[in-house]
Amino acid sequence: MGEMGRTPQNQQEQGRGTGPLWGRAYSVLWAGCGVKSGRVIGATDKNAGEVIEAKSSPDDIAATLYEALGIPHETVLEDIAGRPRRIAEGSPVPGLLA
Repeated sequence: MGEMGRTPQNQQEQGRGTGPLWGRAYSVLWAGCGVKSGRVIGATDKNAGEVIEAKSSPDDIAATLYEALGIPHETVLEDIAGRPRRIAEGSPVPGLLA
């Protein structure tokens, strides 16, 4: 993931041209592990502040990572108390994996 969700607005008054973190839109670079090459999935508004197409959550990123590793994202394991827990609550990002 890139840029840690920096604000799309210039914050010169804070010193380094950076401002508070902005978690609504960020980029992720994937390579290898059966990832389709040359893909751009999703889009932001003209200020790169809001996702307007193909929104994905951190849970979706985790589910995609498990699938890329050959581990079904629906896998259920028991936690320390013996309760069933899915390893990922999201769904794989459509169109990312080959």
